[in-house]
Amino acid sequence: MRFLVACALICRTAVISFLATFPVLLTAAPAQAPTALLCPSFTSRAPTLPEPHDVPRFNEINAAIKIQPYRVLFFGDSLTYGFNTDVWREHMQPRGVLNAGVSGDRTDQLLWRLQHGNLDGPPPQAVILLIGSNDLAQSDA
Repeated sequence: MRFLVACALICRTAVISFLATFPVLLTAAPAQAPTALLCPSFTSRAPTLPEPHDVPRFNEINAAIKIQPYRVLFFGDSLTYGFNTDVWREHMQPRGVLNAGVSGDRTDQLLWRLQHGNLDGPPPQAVILLIGSNDLAQSDA
């Protein structure tokens, strides 16, 4: 028991000594919450139906999915599509992974792709989704 008390006192002393070397930490003002972000008003108009903006890439993915089974499908936007091709070819393709990314895709466009053929092949063991960054640029997102 005395050992634990001694360890606690040593630790307490070490922490106080450490904090004393940084007076800014001890005198800093309390953190202030940022001001609330204003949300845009909701619209009553029906959303437009998305269509693929890169039809050749959409067709390429549909064909690849139907040709062979894949262990993993990576769906996404340019962050997926633009992955280093040399690294992908060397490390991902041999493991049965398909890059099904489409540059500029939004969430609604990926959903459209999934509903129109991008999942029509044999079921994979896993699906990775990396989508949503392009939704931020859309005015009615």
